[in-house]
Amino acid sequence: MKFFLLFKLVISQLLIMLGAFLFMMTESKYVAKCLLIAGLISSIYIVIQFIIYSRRNVKYQ
Repeated sequence: MKFFLLFKLVISQLLIMLGAFLFMMTESKYVAKCLLIAGLISSIYIVIQFIIYSRRNVKYQ
């Protein structure tokens, strides 16, 4: 589970980097902004999931 969450975090970071690259290189900024926002939201959500997962494991040990 921990590795799956870290993998999802890496994917969302790649989304952010792709969005930033498109924001700098293209004329239409709409798609790049959508990618940046999606990456940020998914990163925050995955970090929250990771914190919840870590606290559950601490309780049961």
